[in-house]
Amino acid sequence: MRKKKKSRGIRLLKTLCLLPVILLILMTAAVMTGRSISRHRHPIDPEKGVDESIFVPVCGQEQYLLLRGRDTDNPVILYLHGGPAGPDAAISNLFSDHLIDDYTVVCWDQRGCGRTYYQNRDKDPSNITATFEQALLDTDAVVEYLRDRFHAGQVVIMGHSYGSLLGSRYAKAHPEKVRAFVGIGQFVNIRRSDELSYQDARSAAAARNEDPSALDAAYQNYLNAENMQEFLALRKATAPYHPASVKAHTLRSALFSPYTGIDDVRWTLKQMLDPDGYAALNRQLFDMIYTCDIYDDDMNYPMPAFFISGDRDFICSYALSEQYCADITAPLKAYAAVPGCGHVPQFAAPAAFADILKGMLDKCPE
Repeated sequence: MRKKKKSRGIRLLKTLCLLPVILLILMTAAVMTGRSISRHRHPIDPEKGVDESIFVPVCGQEQYLLLRGRDTDNPVILYLHGGPAGPDAAISNLFSDHLIDDYTVVCWDQRGCGRTYYQNRDKDPSNITATFEQALLDTDAVVEYLRDRFHAGQVVIMGHSYGSLLGSRYAKAHPEKVRAFVGIGQFVNIRRSDELSYQDARSAAAARNEDPSALDAAYQNYLNAENMQEFLALRKATAPYHPASVKAHTLRSALFSPYTGIDDVRWTLKQMLDPDGYAALNRQLFDMIYTCDIYDDDMNYPMPAFFISGDRDFICSYALSEQYCADITAPLKAYAAVPGCGHVPQFAAPAAFADILKGMLDKCPE
């Protein structure tokens, strides 16, 4: 009798030990299936188009590009991610899927982050070369690579958040190479955006008869913040008052994206689990953006300039972006808000975003 009980116990123990393995196998199979479905849902014929993940020489480094488009004769869009140092090429297929019939969309992990950082970590482990001035030089090198490879006289520069600041300055410095500039969640003045977010949240709290003392404390701490977590604490406090009805499920999208690689995961984990270390690696860029006001720049765009924000974007204030569009001069300009979206309309409502973008770019002269 004891032997039978012991035998049953051993079998139960073995079964319990196998369960995590079985679950892992099932989860892996589900992810791989999801990635395969995602890739085959929007196939690209390599004979006529491009669907490549590559490293190219950029100012002394090998930097990562993801290129997608169904016809290499189409106009080229260079997408500049935000952050700083917040690459999102792995999920860029969410919006590029809606553009690849008409454009070749190129996403780039900029110097000092993502796949580019890990590819060059031995050369520059502390990101000494990751300055804004170098970012402008790198952008020009990438643009030249794209102009040469695709025989394109000009490219569309499309920047998100911090990338819109980089793209804006690059476009105005090199108008002969830029067909149009597009700012998504346009960077104007990050401190002013955070102040407006706090004021709006405080008004909402008052309307609900809520005690605003926690918001006030977060704002005072923000004014004296010395690290990334203290800066972000204000956004965490104000976020409940600024809900976006259209959500961007970026982590889930990354899990099932056919373009997600191990270095994308490593960098994302660094951002999530070690925000101060992540910020320290890119201290030069973070110090720059917290003292930057785009109104100090030239307000004239020699090319068409377009701006797209979520109408619930309080990170790069949609109100500041709309006003900036009104204040600049350009041969053609327009602002559009994507309803219900926060700071990442290109991921939260990619089809609506792409329709707006194509409508804007269709108005550009050939």
